[in-house]
Amino acid sequence: SARSIEGINIIQSLRAFEDLFEDLGGHPMAAGFTIKTKNIPELNQKLNEHIKNNYDKNIFTPLLQIDMDIPLNIINLNLFDEIKGLEPFGVNNTEPVFCSKNVSIIDISLIGKNKDHVSFKLLEGDNLYKGIWFGAKDKINDIGLGDKVDVAYSMNKNDFNNRISIDLMIKDLVLSSS
Repeated sequence: SARSIEGINIIQSLRAFEDLFEDLGGHPMAAGFTIKTKNIPELNQKLNEHIKNNYDKNIFTPLLQIDMDIPLNIINLNLFDEIKGLEPFGVNNTEPVFCSKNVSIIDISLIGKNKDHVSFKLLEGDNLYKGIWFGAKDKINDIGLGDKVDVAYSMNKNDFNNRISIDLMIKDLVLSSS
């Protein structure tokens, strides 16, 4: 089974080496195939070469689609409920990603069993927000307390000890340019 990324027609790429497969089918974004184990190294080499020669390397740079810049102070349960009304989220209806700019970091901590997730407390005006960035411990080397950042996130409702809050599920975070 194979899944592609936007901009690479996986079935077309695999069909360039159809002679290596026992069975092959699919569409531009996904494929299924049967291959003899002995042919896997050759497929790996040829497919890597094919991709390198036929696609711009920039296609592999992940892009984050931000739906809207908003100030953090408009985030509340009503807004969260409105966003939930857009579900179900999936390929053709992605979960909205928001951006808030020039937000202050007032706390950073590594969390999780392996300390590979990052928890933030973010301040905008007089309002404090909690954010979590999964798997990001290696992405925060240039970020510190007091820094102003632009943060991209989705929202999650947190109901803990009968206290409801909206957490920011951070997708990316960069130092503010202003």
